[in-house]
Amino acid sequence: MMDWMPALTTTSVFALILYLSRALLINRLSKAVQHEFDAKVETLKSELRSREAELGTLRDSVMNGRLHRHGIVETRKLQAVDKLWEATLTLGALKPQSDMMKVFEFDGAMAAIKKDPTVSQFFEEVGRMIPELEKIQHEGEQQRPFITASAWAQFAAYRAVLTYSAMQFEVMRNGVTLIELADGSEVMKLVRLAAPELESYLEGIGRQGFPHLVDVLQQKTLSELIKMVDGADIDQTELARSAEIVQAANSLVFSVSGSKK
Repeated sequence: MMDWMPALTTTSVFALILYLSRALLINRLSKAVQHEFDAKVETLKSELRSREAELGTLRDSVMNGRLHRHGIVETRKLQAVDKLWEATLTLGALKPQSDMMKVFEFDGAMAAIKKDPTVSQFFEEVGRMIPELEKIQHEGEQQRPFITASAWAQFAAYRAVLTYSAMQFEVMRNGVTLIELADGSEVMKLVRLAAPELESYLEGIGRQGFPHLVDVLQQKTLSELIKMVDGADIDQTELARSAEIVQAANSLVFSVSGSKK
């Protein structure tokens, strides 16, 4: 009856050995898998740190590039402010012609010259002491890409009234008989946009009022340039109005032709 005992014992021992071997194998496999997983995780972390470092270097490079470019642009803007104000002062050499036009009414002077050509000799003599329009050189136009629309608009209006008055004087000085000088309507439009507070004044006096606006528009130009230096924000309404002024300035064309009588 006890013959089955050895067989049972052997089977039990074998089952125990099989169980222990299986548990050991599972444990080893688990450790192997865990080790491989941990190794892959560390590799991935290392790659991520490397990529992060590369992205950081790239980001720093881009930011440094932007800051460098911004610095260059800001420097150029300040140079443009300086150059445009220099151009404003250079154009001030035309103020004597403008002042002359405060005294003499253009249409009346031209009527007098037509009746007596020698009248132009008076303006010719006076003109010898005044710089001619074509000799006024400046770098204002080159600064336009770096100047705010508001500052450029005021400068354009200032330049327009000075140039128009100077051209009127040149016509009177040279006794031109075939005149193709604009009637001033385009300048009037430009000035009204640049200095709307003076519209009622211009309505009453017309283009004869241009010479009297020179100092006003010069001061308005200076104010806009100071805003640029201070970095003041531009009001959207003011920006839209400035764009309208610039458009008017772009369409402004002076033309004078003729022969001395």
